[in-house]
Amino acid sequence: MISDMMKAEEENLGKQVVVGASILLLLAVLVGGVIMSSHFLPGVLGEWVGLMVGVMTTPVFLEISSFIIGLTVVLAINHWRQKRAGDDFVYLEQVDGPDTPADLPEHAKCAIDREKPLESQLADPGVSQ
Repeated sequence: MISDMMKAEEENLGKQVVVGASILLLLAVLVGGVIMSSHFLPGVLGEWVGLMVGVMTTPVFLEISSFIIGLTVVLAINHWRQKRAGDDFVYLEQVDGPDTPADLPEHAKCAIDREKPLESQLADPGVSQ
């Protein structure tokens, strides 16, 4: 069972590496193609594409645009996963019983332990070890 889980994790990791590498390769081909084609485009279009490539690859603009595009991609993927998975809310079990304080607010009853913590159990002399 553990080996199956390890295989699934390795498979998932392999898929993630392939997807990431293919995205980087696609961007490299796209940017390289734009740079190469800017010399062959006629007139104003060629000048404009050459100027935009020069501005986009300027050190400050390159880092800022990479950050903005990366942040947008991460937020989009996170939004998509949240829509697919649904709510992340977890409803805790509420404690009702004789040891629950009467003045305890309703929303705080889920924070009371039903069993004694481990330290108190070890401190009790009646607990066998």
